[in-house]
Amino acid sequence: MGPEFNLSTWCDTWLKSSGSNILEPLVEINPDGTLKSLKLKQLCSLRGQNRLRKQKLNIAIFEKAFVKGDSPFVIENIVISESDEVTDIDISKLPSDFVFGAVNVNHEDHAYAKTRFDTHSIEWFTQNLHQITHTLTRASIWRHFWLLVVDKKMKSVDFMNFVLK
Repeated sequence: MGPEFNLSTWCDTWLKSSGSNILEPLVEINPDGTLKSLKLKQLCSLRGQNRLRKQKLNIAIFEKAFVKGDSPFVIENIVISESDEVTDIDISKLPSDFVFGAVNVNHEDHAYAKTRFDTHSIEWFTQNLHQITHTLTRASIWRHFWLLVVDKKMKSVDFMNFVLK
């Protein structure tokens, strides 16, 4: 969690509060389909005595032309601050011709948070989830799509269309 990690502060943040946070990608795409910028917004859920929390997670970025057997581009060990609502994600190591398909902001499910998807990712995952062979990734995307329905961010009919693809 970094050199300034404080166990007492962590206990206050995680053990003496309730509710889960929401992680939402802010995606900007260039006209040629490459990723211009990626930011991660952390929000407080309306339930519980919630607050922003320091978290460490991985982000997977899927290429538009992703096919079964491919691996996403993964940015590891991103630390999200408990004081900043928006975190800039360094995408400078993405190949220059990498055409954006989707982003999974809690790849491998390390963070304790709900995940939302941007509109590009919802569309891409709806069309291409069958291409992702990693079972944990598939399961977490399914779960977070369902939570979009629970939170009234997605129509149940749209979820059923996603399931039936």
